[in-house]
Amino acid sequence: MTIALLIWSFLTDKSEDWLFGLFVFVYFFTLLYFLFSSVALRKPLHGKFDGEVEFTHDAIIFKGSPYYLSEISAIDFSVDDYYNKYMFFPSKTLNQRRSQGVNNYVEFTVMHKESYIIYLRCEDEDHHRLLDPFIGECVRLNKKRRIA
Repeated sequence: MTIALLIWSFLTDKSEDWLFGLFVFVYFFTLLYFLFSSVALRKPLHGKFDGEVEFTHDAIIFKGSPYYLSEISAIDFSVDDYYNKYMFFPSKTLNQRRSQGVNNYVEFTVMHKESYIIYLRCEDEDHHRLLDPFIGECVRLNKKRRIA
């Protein structure tokens, strides 16, 4: 409809219609700008996630392999991001950026040999609460290095 009004205003010779057409033209390009820039509203994912991770009371199960707390010598958690979290950018922009919720991870070392980093996605602000029993067991067994 916007394109039809724009073409109609340029085909007529009246100056009032031309000003209306200019208004529609500016409106159309503003609409296109926000439509195409909406693709960039989310923070881009830099990487690929494969598999799911499960935290039981005494193990981390990743890709079907269990890593038991008795075998883990040290563990770190970072869970401070969630899906749709507002991202502050100091540069001025009309678009607000939102997080994908994937800047969370658990890093652990198995028997002082192999280290693993598993990235997690939190769906909402309180989704990390599902880790509380596992983190409590890590604290009880003194396995943690730090928990952010």
